[in-house]
Amino acid sequence: MSNEVKFFSVRYDYTPFYQGKVDLWPIYQNAEGVVIGEKLRQAGEVVSFFSPDAFAIRFVANSVITTEKMLTKRPQVVEDFVNTLLQGWRQALGPANKEKAVATIQRFDRDTPINIIREQLSATRMLMKPSPEIPIGRIDVEAWKQTERIMLEQRLIPGPVSVERILKPY
Repeated sequence: MSNEVKFFSVRYDYTPFYQGKVDLWPIYQNAEGVVIGEKLRQAGEVVSFFSPDAFAIRFVANSVITTEKMLTKRPQVVEDFVNTLLQGWRQALGPANKEKAVATIQRFDRDTPINIIREQLSATRMLMKPSPEIPIGRIDVEAWKQTERIMLEQRLIPGPVSVERILKPY
């Protein structure tokens, strides 16, 4: 299969994609996807996103990690940090707080137009809370195990790590 695909080194320079040298380019749909999608639509292009989830590929991202030492010696600090982080995400992504979240983001990111911030926030909400029954911060153990299997198959990690034993939900 690798002889059917031309690989590119991926960086934050989207020039190969814009020039049509590549057909697919990895992005964060809730960040670059909003900005690039808008630029392409303004240029008259049809925009669509390839989502690995649609093909039962559930990679994980945006995780909080710490050391075993920190977990052992300062468990309350870890728990407090995670709980505060999750509370912040729940507040920021709560529909009732939409405009307050947009204003806060804009205060720290004056270069991004407010309409883009609104779209990014909406896209982030869908990624972090795709349905009402899924809580923000849920650990998808099966997705972690699948990620480990794929990384092993691609020889990106030297051996199994039994990731399901390492995950610590709070």
